[in-house]
Amino acid sequence: MDLKNRIAVITGAGRGIGEAISITLAKAGATVVINDIDLERAEVVSERARRLGVNSAAIQASVGVYEEVEKMIDKVIRDFGQIDILVNNAGITKPSSIEDMTVKDWNEVINIDLTGVFFCCKKVIPIMKSHKYGRIVNISSVAARTGRIGNGVHYSAAKAGVIGLTMCIAREAGRYGITANAVAPGPIFTELTAGFPKETWEKLNESLAVGRSGKPEDIANAVLFLASDNAEWITGAVIDVNGGIYM
Repeated sequence: MDLKNRIAVITGAGRGIGEAISITLAKAGATVVINDIDLERAEVVSERARRLGVNSAAIQASVGVYEEVEKMIDKVIRDFGQIDILVNNAGITKPSSIEDMTVKDWNEVINIDLTGVFFCCKKVIPIMKSHKYGRIVNISSVAARTGRIGNGVHYSAAKAGVIGLTMCIAREAGRYGITANAVAPGPIFTELTAGFPKETWEKLNESLAVGRSGKPEDIANAVLFLASDNAEWITGAVIDVNGGIYM
């Protein structure tokens, strides 16, 4: 799949799934803008992309603060002229039961995981409309599909909200050459989840039809497809990439 001459913005891309998405899009020829709250991590990923022979930039911003999103997108337009692909990957979780969850925890997770997606789409869609082309891919979760215990009600609610938001955007923006889809990952082995007890991973793997946990690249490959012209007639869809934990 060829993404040459496409400009992609990937949020929460300093590590894990976001990093894998960025590098996968870069390998397909896209210019990749690496967003993360941690600028040092973003710059490392951006340098990896440049070594693949594509343009890249790192931008520090919190997707949960609209003013920071505005500044980030304005800078991308100044530096690169357009945005063709938006991947809303940034997210946090604070595992807790509903009894122990604080209102502050609820608000923080909803703000980053759902409101942040809204902020980025709100700012980017008018830009995509202006040149009648756009690919929006929002990262949801199997937790939105199953309400899995462990992540917390805030995380499941936010990720379910991402699916509804994606479908609505698909309808609103479809006549302007813009598609909007979601990818719902299952359990992915990343730097953040590597610390889970071995027994936890063994139980997870037993529950997966394919018998193994996912890799960040498994998600990145689905995003690449949805970001490409091969998926131009797919919109409002949720692609479950979960090894068969939910079907």
